[in-house]
Amino acid sequence: MLQMPSRKSAGTVKAGKRASLKKAPVERKPPATPAHDLLADPLLGVALQGGAREWLDLPGVLEALGKDEIEGFSALQAHQQHAWHAFLVQLAAIALHRAEERSPRLKAARWRELLAALTKGRHEPWTLVVPDLPRPAFLQPPVLDGTLDGFKARLARSDELDLLVTSKNHDVKAARAANARPEHWVYALVSLQTMQGFSGRSNYGIARMNGGAGSRPGLGLAPGHALGARFRRDTAAALEARDAIRGPRGYKARGGIALLWLEPWDGKSALTPGDLDPLFIEICRRVRLDLVDGMIGAHTVGSANARIDAGDLRGNTGDPWTPVQKAESKPYTATEAGFSYRVLHRLLGDDYQPGVAQVPRRGDSEVEIVATVLARGMGKTAGFHERRVPVPGDLLPWLADAGRRALLGAFAGQRVQLAADVQRHVLKPAVLAYLQGAPDELNFKDRRAGAWLEAHDAEVDRIFFERLWADLSRDAERALAEWARTVLDLARAQLQSAFEDAPVPIARRYRAIAAAERVFEGAARKHVKLAFDPEKEQRHEA
Repeated sequence: MLQMPSRKSAGTVKAGKRASLKKAPVERKPPATPAHDLLADPLLGVALQGGAREWLDLPGVLEALGKDEIEGFSALQAHQQHAWHAFLVQLAAIALHRAEERSPRLKAARWRELLAALTKGRHEPWTLVVPDLPRPAFLQPPVLDGTLDGFKARLARSDELDLLVTSKNHDVKAARAANARPEHWVYALVSLQTMQGFSGRSNYGIARMNGGAGSRPGLGLAPGHALGARFRRDTAAALEARDAIRGPRGYKARGGIALLWLEPWDGKSALTPGDLDPLFIEICRRVRLDLVDGMIGAHTVGSANARIDAGDLRGNTGDPWTPVQKAESKPYTATEAGFSYRVLHRLLGDDYQPGVAQVPRRGDSEVEIVATVLARGMGKTAGFHERRVPVPGDLLPWLADAGRRALLGAFAGQRVQLAADVQRHVLKPAVLAYLQGAPDELNFKDRRAGAWLEAHDAEVDRIFFERLWADLSRDAERALAEWARTVLDLARAQLQSAFEDAPVPIARRYRAIAAAERVFEGAARKHVKLAFDPEKEQRHEA
């Protein structure tokens, strides 16, 4: 172990001696050849079906997905999963379209040919580190003046490049990837360039979101958890929807720019939708990687404007995984609420036009609604949200056409409103009556009831879609009445929880309980009459 000299011994060293001990600085230069070629080097760690692990290049990944062999990517973080899935689907669909092929079930050698054809046979655009700066590197546009002098200081860790904002260091620590492998840089680049929003002066975001504080959600139908099956399904859907995506937005039918990192970018010029392929893979930041002492680092620099001038589209770019609000023709922007039942029922109804990945396809049977998003705000992250909702095969027609979607949305909306009425008009005043010791007049500004309201909402969320699917084939009025009684029963359970958990002076406890129960039952009969209509129930029984 190296030891620091003692104060005494340090003090006896003469200045001349100390100077002679200094070593001459070692000049470290990056290598002059490209490094980490995704078309040829097995950089991506994958977990295969059955438990084996393997390293694959990009064509190998596409082949393995086509054969449904991949269970997961070992270095891929949760918030990067949709970005990576979307990148692979768009890339496969672009390559297949250019080659006039349809099936994504290809050998790695054929995928390598198709991807190389997109870059005129050159491998640099698929390589992480390309020292020849006027040439493109993977998701890194050319630097035509050949120098990084105007770029910012070098970022040595891949998560410093990623889009995740971790200013408070709570859930995910910042700058923790001290020994990042090339695959970490691959996923960070994909996440940054295809998902990032506006994050301060000269740092513009992607075109596929509504405004700088928006988000790029991932909503679609998936045949279970198999990555390969979803990849094949979404690739086929994207290929078939090219014309539908292109027409209203003015993209090029053929010959449009598909891989935006191939084009030089000085930070001032901008592309327009008329320049682009309908499934273009975009970049939003000027960045270049280098290699020093075997370790990758990144240099970034701002731009005077966004890479794509698509303000008129307001984020409605035809992204296969983004629902678009019909009334204002703008894409869905996530909030901290994520995909609660209150949010998701609207996205499945008639208020939103679904992306092509969300529309049932021939061959779909038992599928899941998959909803993921990294919600963003101004200078903050509003949480990563993911939800999977199984959909029975016989109910897929409800998601397939606008008429049935409208009925589904209305049916689900009634149930959401019932839950809101129970929480606001029944459970809240009853809990407050107990907590406040049966006062003559309730103080509705008292926020202590919030915990039980949230718990009730979570219980409603837990059963909402399972009950919704089951009731679609039943008599609507009777099913709604039963739902009202279920929501009230869940509320009664929360009121009982308040009796057990919340401290109230013993002298007033029993009076408070009696008052709370009286308030609950009276409010239930006033605001949820559907649950207390014996004549209607007798008529249905008959």
